[in-house]
Amino acid sequence: MSDVLRVGDFASREVVSVTPDDMLERAHALLAEHRISAVLVVGRTGKAVGVISRRDLLELGRVMARVRNRPTALELPRQCCADVMSRPVLSVGPDDPVAEAARLMVERKVHRVFVLDPAGAPAGVFSTRDAMAAVRALRITTPISEVASAEVKTVPTTATLGDGMAALESGGVAGVFVLEDALPVGVFGQSEALMARDLAAQTPIEQVMEPSLVLLPGRTPLYRAAAFSMSTAARRIGVVDSHHHVHAIVSGMDFCTALAAGAPGPIRGVAAG
Repeated sequence: MSDVLRVGDFASREVVSVTPDDMLERAHALLAEHRISAVLVVGRTGKAVGVISRRDLLELGRVMARVRNRPTALELPRQCCADVMSRPVLSVGPDDPVAEAARLMVERKVHRVFVLDPAGAPAGVFSTRDAMAAVRALRITTPISEVASAEVKTVPTTATLGDGMAALESGGVAGVFVLEDALPVGVFGQSEALMARDLAAQTPIEQVMEPSLVLLPGRTPLYRAAAFSMSTAARRIGVVDSHHHVHAIVSGMDFCTALAAGAPGPIRGVAAG
């Protein structure tokens, strides 16, 4: 059934972009302003030539802060986007099935694919949020416990911004739960890390975490979990037991995994800039 739904019916039409000559500060500002996972790099001809993601800037910023022994959690070098961007651009067409887009995201471990027209110009973005909308539209009833990631990364409310950054880096995850007395009170993720880049590494993590949470029992069907998440600012769902202790996490990529189960045939749509 999922192959009936098309990317163009769910993808955002707004594409946030930079030019190859723009400085990394420009990319950082746009990521923070729009709270998105990546910006597209568009060349002079209007074609997509690369991508700069939150993870790219976080990894680079952490290294620079250490090398230069800065008190802030991150420091971006004075480089242009062309020096750092990833390529090729992972893309799909507006008429491609949403399941195919989701499978591409899962296999390449990215949180979005760009929608390009036949000439290679940007026409939209299909993100994990859009995958949630497709799951909701399809009313996929799989319990969230069956798709949740098994390992949950956590930090206590006594942790610092630097501790949170280290947890993201060492765990290879996009977000961690912040706990107080073993109960979740917030989430610290890549978006919060970028927005706090000018703060001292010793800043209490409670000052920068995202307090919006969605906590659901494991029997909750995916389509209902998607609806809950989309109605809030929360980007992750904690799977909780009867005592409200988080024992698993459902991320946007887990929704993509469920959606990708209906993808027919081989993945296509990898476009070089």
